[in-house]
Amino acid sequence: PWDYARALKNGGCYVTVGGTIPQLLRLLAGAPLVKLIRNRSLKVLGLKPNKGLVHVSQMYEQGTLKPALDGPYPLDKIPELIPYFAKGKHVGKIIIRIPDRI
Repeated sequence: PWDYARALKNGGCYVTVGGTIPQLLRLLAGAPLVKLIRNRSLKVLGLKPNKGLVHVSQMYEQGTLKPALDGPYPLDKIPELIPYFAKGKHVGKIIIRIPDRI
């Protein structure tokens, strides 16, 4: 927890989704002390995995859900794609084509 707290600005918040049980327990146990001493927050976000996945799968199979994909782009275009992604000009997930041999 102290490594996460050290990386944050004063008043900052670190939120994790998942991890090993020991990591999560250390984070939860250390969070109140970090908040008190460093004025930074450490939190664990619990999610229900795959909730609604059956419904999403059915929509995809029926053709009522269309995935938004941008690409595929060749692997050597990644340096150009980073600023493109940062500007938010992409639509959906950016797909990179990995060659069979690198």
